[in-house]
Amino acid sequence: MKNATIILVTNVETPVDEISSFCTQARDVDAYLVVLVQTISPTLPINVHGGLPFGGPTEAEIWTKEIAATKSSLDSATHAAQTLLVDTGCKGEVRPIVCAEAEISEAVAQSAKFADYVFIASNIRNENDQYKSLAHGVLFESPVALFLNAQIAERYDHILVAWNDSLCAARAVHSALPLLRNSKKVTVVCVDPLPISHGQPFEPGAALSTWLSHHACNVEVAQIPSGGKDISACILDMARDLGADLVVAGAYSHSRMRQAIFGGTTRTLLEQDSQPVYLAH
Repeated sequence: MKNATIILVTNVETPVDEISSFCTQARDVDAYLVVLVQTISPTLPINVHGGLPFGGPTEAEIWTKEIAATKSSLDSATHAAQTLLVDTGCKGEVRPIVCAEAEISEAVAQSAKFADYVFIASNIRNENDQYKSLAHGVLFESPVALFLNAQIAERYDHILVAWNDSLCAARAVHSALPLLRNSKKVTVVCVDPLPISHGQPFEPGAALSTWLSHHACNVEVAQIPSGGKDISACILDMARDLGADLVVAGAYSHSRMRQAIFGGTTRTLLEQDSQPVYLAH
């Protein structure tokens, strides 16, 4: 990740210890760290718009105080992050973001257009709706990949590639190629592979393995049956058994609506909080 521009999405409640850790990691790999400190702007009470006698001074005063409190907490968090960058000797900057909740994902995606990778602070996962919105914003509205449960590292020694021959999976592998080339080992995992494509037999994962080997990757292919388990569970179990440092996977090869209703691999990978994952759409 040398010379990469890395975005860390935080909010005003992100612990300084976590931001400090990311600063140190970015410094150690000589990356440029952009700390986005985001918060939701208070909504103007609807009855204020009606004016007197139904709204007016009382509601407007409360809203003004909420605005002031939001600005104060954002300024404080921004200053703390700037201090951490200086104290750790990390190259980077802090960008405060305050906007309506519906606009947060778009604001983060706009910054991600001019970065290489995006990480999300762990405390944001507790805010489920906002976390999903941010993740979807990065995946669908920006050209970069999303890291989850991961640290900034110079090299991920063993990377597992979840491969299903889809366009999303191919895009994920292409975008992760610098990481794959720098790893010691790459394991391409195909769960319940179908050895037929366009009516012609082929070996699942073989073409990907050959291409990666041309980039000097040390590649192995594992074709495994699901045994009735979810694909995501098979991938996570395999990653755990192999001791993989990172799972590279394509995100949302099926529609978000379908995954929201029936579940899916991407949904599970987003929700689990232990295995480091690299997602790209």
